[in-house]
Amino acid sequence: MSNALSGSQALLASTTVFAVLITKLVDFIRNGFDPQTKWPKWSWNLAALGLGIAVALIFQVNIFANISHTHVQGWVGQVLTGAGIGAGGSAWHEILDTLSSSAKKLNPAGAPKSQGKRETSVIGLMRGR
Repeated sequence: MSNALSGSQALLASTTVFAVLITKLVDFIRNGFDPQTKWPKWSWNLAALGLGIAVALIFQVNIFANISHTHVQGWVGQVLTGAGIGAGGSAWHEILDTLSSSAKKLNPAGAPKSQGKRETSVIGLMRGR
């Protein structure tokens, strides 16, 4: 039995990793250029789309290459893939932001640390423990 991912599984895994990296990169840029969050949210969504497209073009990632033999081959497929990666980055931002907010509510800054064991898993955070 092989532990290697199939081509489509590897592609899905890599695009997910790129999406999370883009999320963190956009957050880093936003913290540097807009710490008071005065810029509209759509500008950061647009930045994520642009970075997703750039990453897909640079690394030549094309999710359509295995499923289509039409004009979505080449750079068109890479641009569409990059747009998907950027959109995925925006989705990951929302997920990670929700988890971070839940964790901060459970243990606000300056609150004394509890001696009891607190669940810190993702499931526990989603349940509010």
